[in-house]
Amino acid sequence: MNTQEKSFCIDCKNKTLDVVFKECMDKYSIIISFDSKKCSSIRLSKSYAASSVDKLLQSVVYDTSMQLKVVRPNFFYVHEIVKRKYVVSGLIVDAETGEPLAGALVRLSFNQGTVSNEWGYYTMIALEGEYSMSVSYLGYKKSIYNLRIFKSVFFNIRMEPLPMHLGEVTITLEATNPFQPIINGGTLDLYFPNDRNVASRLGKKDALHALGAMPGVNMGNIGRGDVFVRGAQMDDNGFLVDGVPLYSINHLYGINSIFNINAINHIEMYRGNIPVRYGNYVGSVSNFHIKNGNMYKFSTEVSVGNYMSDILLQGPVLKEKSSFILSGRLGYPLIYHKIFRGANDADFIFTDLYGKFN
Repeated sequence: MNTQEKSFCIDCKNKTLDVVFKECMDKYSIIISFDSKKCSSIRLSKSYAASSVDKLLQSVVYDTSMQLKVVRPNFFYVHEIVKRKYVVSGLIVDAETGEPLAGALVRLSFNQGTVSNEWGYYTMIALEGEYSMSVSYLGYKKSIYNLRIFKSVFFNIRMEPLPMHLGEVTITLEATNPFQPIINGGTLDLYFPNDRNVASRLGKKDALHALGAMPGVNMGNIGRGDVFVRGAQMDDNGFLVDGVPLYSINHLYGINSIFNINAINHIEMYRGNIPVRYGNYVGSVSNFHIKNGNMYKFSTEVSVGNYMSDILLQGPVLKEKSSFILSGRLGYPLIYHKIFRGANDADFIFTDLYGKFN
């Protein structure tokens, strides 16, 4: 009798896959080649029926990690499905400003996860399949995404800030450090979520002088602008903007630096174990990272002071894809020419202009 004319069924309830295969071979006079060790770890929970033996076997292995191949009539080969590995990566940013979020926690499963780097990028290797990916960051709403990974994917994430609802709080302190630096060995990362607590000189707040509040760092007297780190001299320190070396960082003999604090995202400062790529500095190296600019809307900030003014422009070039930021500063030389009559005007004339395209 032709086996294809039969109605084929098998009871698989509470049986392992290797046992089911052996019963099928005895019942329908077929040959199945399989790995007994791997199939013995797979337990089934229901019965199956089909119009042909190959369709019956396909139904049996459908919800397992095994795959069936028909070699020839009544001869079948079962092997384990080899899942491919793919790269899951992306950029995590603030949904309102587009600024990257460093240190955000990304999880694909209970034991698989990573954190975003200082530029907000994350990367993981994952097997193909379906995942529930969670992203969390202090001060932001936790985000959960359902991903089906069947190829390498670049997945950007925008995180919404949590609303802060606080009642009246009275705090009395004798002294405080307004910053929350991230310290890793000899490396210090100083972030500027706002400039409310940054010390000012002659009414203007300055990013360089914020370093003076950090442990092991001392600033020179007003009018000097020197930075002393753990006893090293000013010439022993290196200063960079996004990795580009600077050879002059002060205006007005050190009263203010060249950095517009509203354009600085954070300062990365090495106070020891300085990487060799920065040269022969023995005191410290400070790398000032400029903000990427708002990817979602245009904004302008103007600051007018008694001896200089700042302007900051930022906005999207291609919305949600690229952005720009432009910072400008202008001093008032005529005022100082009258006050310091006879002095060299060039010492009191200064302009700064720098920008970034992201």
